[in-house]
Amino acid sequence: MDNHELLLVAKELNNRLSRKTEIRENYAKSSIFTEDFFKCLEDVYTNCNIESLQGVEVYNNGTYESEKRYLQREKLTIDMIIWKAKYNKGTSNISRYIWKYDTIIEHENNGFDWLHEFQKLCSISADKKLLITYGKAKKGIDGIVPTIEAKGVNLLETAQELLDFVGNKSFSEFVIMFGEELTNFSMNSSEDIYDIYYYDGSHFVQYKQTKY
Repeated sequence: MDNHELLLVAKELNNRLSRKTEIRENYAKSSIFTEDFFKCLEDVYTNCNIESLQGVEVYNNGTYESEKRYLQREKLTIDMIIWKAKYNKGTSNISRYIWKYDTIIEHENNGFDWLHEFQKLCSISADKKLLITYGKAKKGIDGIVPTIEAKGVNLLETAQELLDFVGNKSFSEFVIMFGEELTNFSMNSSEDIYDIYYYDGSHFVQYKQTKY
């Protein structure tokens, strides 16, 4: 498995959400963006050129096959999950119980409250973990309104403290995406909507430099 799979997913998701006019319009409306977001994320996992994702399918409550990866919404309180079963469905009376998390994903609209979702991801074992929330502007520069201190990326040090305290670091990747504040959002901008951070083994660091 590609050790950078989740970063590739985050980059592809960011690109698709940032470049589609209709999605940018719904992002600006906020309240109707969530379904756009998950439809786009599902498409990234099931219809893209990331080699390690080839074969991932959306689970439709039908059959499943051993060792195959399935994408599913709202499984055991997780917004989106990719899971893998040990047995084919129906091959034994225990086949529907023996499966494991591969990737767990949470999307939190409220940039003030995302640490609750972060704690959930910290506490659950999975190889890859992705969290998407809002508030990426650390500083007020070039006319940019900064994110409030108790919101978004400004809580990243607290998230680091939480991860260290929970102590569950068995994952291979942990990625966090912080979306643009609506105050700074421009329909005409060509910039990415999200900033991407990843866990480098000791801390969360920004994937690429932005003006923030």
